[in-house]
Amino acid sequence: MTSTELRAFLPSGVTVSAISDGGAEVNPGEVVWSEGSLDVGMSLQRKITVTADAALTAGQILNARAQLTHDGGQAVDNTSEHGITVVSRALPLEVDISTSANPVVADEHVLYTLTISNPSLLPVNDVNVQLRIPAELTFHNTRDVEPNPTGCSTTCSPTQEPNWNLGTLAAGESRTITINALVDSVLSGNLITTPVRVTATDLGDTINLLNTVAVFSSPSADLALSASTDPVVANETFTYQIDVGNTSAGALTSTELRAFLPSGVTVNAISDGGAEVATGEVVWSVASLNSGASVYREITVVADGVAVGDTLTLTAIISHDGGLEIDHRSEFSVSVGETTGIASLLSVDIVATPQPVASSGILDYTVTVTNGYGLPVDDINVQLRVPAELTFHNTGDVEPDPTGCSTTCSPTQEANWNLGTLAAGASQIITINATVAAGLADGTMIVAPIRVTATSMEETINLQHTTVIEN
Repeated sequence: MTSTELRAFLPSGVTVSAISDGGAEVNPGEVVWSEGSLDVGMSLQRKITVTADAALTAGQILNARAQLTHDGGQAVDNTSEHGITVVSRALPLEVDISTSANPVVADEHVLYTLTISNPSLLPVNDVNVQLRIPAELTFHNTRDVEPNPTGCSTTCSPTQEPNWNLGTLAAGESRTITINALVDSVLSGNLITTPVRVTATDLGDTINLLNTVAVFSSPSADLALSASTDPVVANETFTYQIDVGNTSAGALTSTELRAFLPSGVTVNAISDGGAEVATGEVVWSVASLNSGASVYREITVVADGVAVGDTLTLTAIISHDGGLEIDHRSEFSVSVGETTGIASLLSVDIVATPQPVASSGILDYTVTVTNGYGLPVDDINVQLRVPAELTFHNTGDVEPDPTGCSTTCSPTQEANWNLGTLAAGASQIITINATVAAGLADGTMIVAPIRVTATSMEETINLQHTTVIEN
């Protein structure tokens, strides 16, 4: 598409605070980006940050409209609208939607993480989350989702509406829903928009959010994020971890890795010469990254401006010469819990050897769960969603034996360990000898998500361990 122009029309009642990527407000409430040429299968994202005027009244609808034009098309090639409502006070619930990848790859999985938190001082009752499945996604209603939803058949298919009734969220409590969705065989350049709707008794309004990812089926790099701790507590120091691998056939030149930290944290240390170029924005210039090569970066932060119930989401992007505008984007969220809560004092350590690992090799995981709570913790459950690159026998390769998967624990299945009660100061070790799939490209990331729950634990512990392929 040539002479491409994107134009946005903002509603009255908002004032522009910032416009991304060189866009300009040519008239009050009218923002324009001149994008030139956009190749087949490519995508871009533009943002306008606005401030709601003080004179707005509850019940008003703020409707924004965007239009796309280019040479050789219609007078206006596409338009889209989105409306939000004005409320008299901030709602007691916060909703965060994070995705493991953007763009995503056709016929592969993408992990959605929905975090619903209550940072208010009072309980919120009858919290319900609904997701309308877009045309491009499917997922199994038990194997690919935790916790399991109602409202769809064995395979949650496009247009179905899975629901999660979360019941009461106590003050400061958060709940996490993970969905490992399969992307359909769609062309690069398609946009997958997922609507999420949250209701609750006495909420005062319905929360309606959209998450959009693009499809690009020739990725040049793999990007994975994780954190050393989840949940964290106020004033705790923890580390965000970033892995990048070049899965393409050639070197990536002028490579740049950029991370955007959430508000509420302050940078303590940055690895490998990275710099905080603006508050909460960290950049590493990697220069050239050879085919199959990988890099690992860390940002250590202090959660010195957070409240119980907050969600702290890190966003990282990678770009290089000759690729997409943004070649890969990933998000990872951690929750803020109570200082004396069970989740804050129940520690989980994940070790995998060797690092890196070769295709067809054996990857040994050791997961250690320790109770530092001071009292027994009941009904501890550990869940591993088996990554696409791994398999293991459910008795011969694992100790203790899990439930939830067949004789061979295969990709996307959920292996579960019910550890029962863990006494104060006690630990439980889980070992897994997993076989790595054959034929994986150097630079591919194996991301193993671990989820831990227990009775009376208000927050879920969600951690990920990343291992890179090197043959």
